[in-house]
Amino acid sequence: MVNDPIADMITRIRNAGAVGHSSVFVPFSKIKNEIANTLVRAGYVKSFAVVEKAEGKKKPFKFLEIVVAYKGTPFATGAKTPKISDGWRVSKCSRRIYTGVKTMKPIRQGFGVSILSTTKGILTDKEAKKENLGGEVLLTIW
Repeated sequence: MVNDPIADMITRIRNAGAVGHSSVFVPFSKIKNEIANTLVRAGYVKSFAVVEKAEGKKKPFKFLEIVVAYKGTPFATGAKTPKISDGWRVSKCSRRIYTGVKTMKPIRQGFGVSILSTTKGILTDKEAKKENLGGEVLLTIW
């Protein structure tokens, strides 16, 4: 059993990129679906799709198939560099972190992004600043 499914999702994407996989499967939920959509808009993930898998006679489960994005061309050794090199969950079950528009700071001098839960949905920090919104900081990636 996973205690923090959002952190598990980010870890699965990061690990798939580290070993060079083209896609990764994550159990479906509405918030993970919205986070994946935000990651596609920010350019950290190529695409995602909702997939149903049936195992035996059991009821089919929904999964998100997330296609990992890589930077530019591979190095001379053939290794790919994933766009998500690191990231972590900021607001956890035991501690919620909120931020306003005026207190948002750039992540890694602007090379990273924070994902926020706002009144207008799940947005990146740059989108939230344009909308003049604050909210709960779910995670940061770079």
